[in-house]
Amino acid sequence: MGQLTFQATLGGAVNLIGPNTAVTTNLTLPSADGTANQTLQTNGSGTLSFASTSLTTGVTGVLPIANGGTNSTATATAGGVGYGTGTAHAYTAAGTAGQVLTSAGSSSPIWTTPSSLVVRSARTSNTILGTADAGTLIAITSGTFTQTFTAAATLGSGWFCYIQNLGTGDITLDPNASELIDGLTSYVMYPNECRLVQCTGTAFTSVVLSPFQRIITSTLNPFVTPPGYSTFQGYLWGGGGGGAKDVAGKRTGGGGGGACVPFSLTSTQMSSSQVITIAAGGAGATSNGSGSVGGNSTIGSLLTSFGGGPGCGRGAEDATSGGGSGGGAFAVGVVGDIGGVYVKGGSPFTGPATSDYFDQNFGGGAGPGGNSIFGGAGGAGNGGVNGGKSVYGGGGGGGVTTSETLMAAGTSSFGGNGGAAGAAVAGTNGVQPAGGGGATHTGANAGNGGAGQCIIFGVA
Repeated sequence: MGQLTFQATLGGAVNLIGPNTAVTTNLTLPSADGTANQTLQTNGSGTLSFASTSLTTGVTGVLPIANGGTNSTATATAGGVGYGTGTAHAYTAAGTAGQVLTSAGSSSPIWTTPSSLVVRSARTSNTILGTADAGTLIAITSGTFTQTFTAAATLGSGWFCYIQNLGTGDITLDPNASELIDGLTSYVMYPNECRLVQCTGTAFTSVVLSPFQRIITSTLNPFVTPPGYSTFQGYLWGGGGGGAKDVAGKRTGGGGGGACVPFSLTSTQMSSSQVITIAAGGAGATSNGSGSVGGNSTIGSLLTSFGGGPGCGRGAEDATSGGGSGGGAFAVGVVGDIGGVYVKGGSPFTGPATSDYFDQNFGGGAGPGGNSIFGGAGGAGNGGVNGGKSVYGGGGGGGVTTSETLMAAGTSSFGGNGGAAGAAVAGTNGVQPAGGGGATHTGANAGNGGAGQCIIFGVA
């Protein structure tokens, strides 16, 4: 049946609710030091109260239960509070569930069956965790706030609860005063994480039940490394390159996509915190010329994911300006080619300079719409080809031919798609993360590259 615990404040009555409440015998708590006994009084109808105004610590007694119920044991403790323990069938009739003991005149239970019931308490802001939250699932459905705790000595050794972050915000766990949780004065619970939090009487410890996953779309300074994890894994994207503009009506290239770098970093490498910098996408051209290169995203000094190259727009210089090449794991993409000369994406690269799949693995796709896997794809450019595709990196931006035919933007399975090109209208921005910006001929501006991003999750 499992152990049950009830608590009654000294001098105040408590009620046994439900069947088997006809307690007919007073409970006498013998003194541990031989002084006068203390009495838990009954009135025969289920109401109990302590007669004395003080209790001796560490003494026990047996409370008979009517109707064939099993005896339960009560223990006196210091501080004017009496506690009792017993098996579930002590307060259970045949075929019914365990009963609840409440304070007289109160509807809030202070005694339940924690071995079989977990009460869910949803919240969106801080309410200090207290004794009544023992065994409760604290389900945080939204919000960013600091969750506070009652002093560990008050909660007592053995108190526990579950805390789950179901929202998109960051929840800081902060025990009372200088008390510690997992050896820290405070730390952040990121989205999707669930922890079992336990009290030792002087501090708190926790066990990760469900790991976090945090999507970081702008620079986070700092990312505080939470305890309980051996490894932190995820994906980091650089910014997409900006598209070009060509008022002379020549061929105009889209921006290359930013790279995606997968990572696995140990808790030792992550240390107590890291700055996770999320790059901006490269600006699209607003006057005749090329766009700007996408920025690089970083996790401290541990990891860099490079941005895509800008689309080329050279006006009357040449009729074959190409799309920017994609970013790679070790270098940024470069500006689109001129005159049909292929350009390499960000290193490392794997193919010949004439290959449509140039730099296909971790390197960026080639300037004229090259494809990639983790590198950014090339922007639309020479020969009227569409923007390149990538599996994880950003898609290449769309381009425009000399006849103002629009070359489609490239797509990505897990990164952002490239932005569409415009002839007499502005190019479209690349999609975050890492999509290249679309080109334009005579629109107000070419599209900006999509910003970088980081997805990070813990492995316990």
